[in-house]
Amino acid sequence: MPEEVGAFYDKTWVKRKIAGRTNKQFFNYCKTLINSIDEKSAGKMDAAEAIILYLAGMFYALVFVILLILFILPVLLIESRKIPSGLTIALIIYLLSMIKILKTFRFVRLKEVEIVLVASYLNRKLIFKKKKSTTTKVH
Repeated sequence: MPEEVGAFYDKTWVKRKIAGRTNKQFFNYCKTLINSIDEKSAGKMDAAEAIILYLAGMFYALVFVILLILFILPVLLIESRKIPSGLTIALIIYLLSMIKILKTFRFVRLKEVEIVLVASYLNRKLIFKKKKSTTTKVH
């Protein structure tokens, strides 16, 4: 990371952490500001968020299907006294897919945060100008 980007990160993002954890409100605030001033970056952020939502949805769908298979499996064992090979193969594929999603999810989430950081850095003059113009003086 270039030195000036690191300085920007330290100045604007680090001090907004709450007890060493991320500040979701500040992150969403940055996304909202960027959405209002930079269409190109907004598209990148929306795409990254869509991928994250897709991965999360797929993960929960796989959890549901695996639980359903594990619920049906004993019934099939009692009835036919054997485990259907197709169901076993599907179960293995679903478990491997879940593992792959878990390995990928953190990387994709960090990529979204990086996109927001870069966009806020590139638009820092507009963001700070916008912040100043929205404040009103009270006499």
